[in-house]
Amino acid sequence: HQAPRSTWGALAASLRIEVLTSLSGVDPEAWNALVGADDPFLEHEFLSSLEASRVIGRDTAWEMRFVTAFEGVTPVAAVPFFLKWDSYGEFVFDWAWAEAYQRAGMRYYPKLVAAAPLTPVAGRRLLGAASDDAILDALLARADRVASEEGASSFHVLFAEPDEVESEWTLVQNRADGGDVVEALAPDEMGDGNEVVTRRYEFYRYV
Repeated sequence: HQAPRSTWGALAASLRIEVLTSLSGVDPEAWNALVGADDPFLEHEFLSSLEASRVIGRDTAWEMRFVTAFEGVTPVAAVPFFLKWDSYGEFVFDWAWAEAYQRAGMRYYPKLVAAAPLTPVAGRRLLGAASDDAILDALLARADRVASEEGASSFHVLFAEPDEVESEWTLVQNRADGGDVVEALAPDEMGDGNEVVTRRYEFYRYV
């Protein structure tokens, strides 16, 4: 049984955080308990069908990097990031950013995108206990490691719920104030010889 939500903050340090590149080893019922009953586009069955048909997953433009917290063998929180190698299927048009990076001699792809793949539908992107600040901070810290390891230029959270946007942006800013991440400059604002590439955070939702 999962711990009561009120105790998640105290347990955050004891949770195991993994980066899932497939849902094949995750119990469908346990994963769907994170997603909730009103978001079929992040349910285990939908994502598994896309993975089986090679729409998402390894060697596609939507490589799964689901940053997930486990209590024992049970997933209790997750942010469904994808490592994206283009901007197709997002329904957010950031080609201008890609072009600006190219003009500045930098790579825009890959990037990390939290979204329902190929689906411009608003929904939760902080799954399960990920809405707890302590757990979300741990998940974002691991996501930042993933971005460094994969060479990702930026984070994008697409079509999230309004309360999630506020929560995530507050944590990002707090981490920036603490020196863990820094606020990014646009590529054309970087001076000649600037070798520091900072990661952008973008949040989109329908209004």
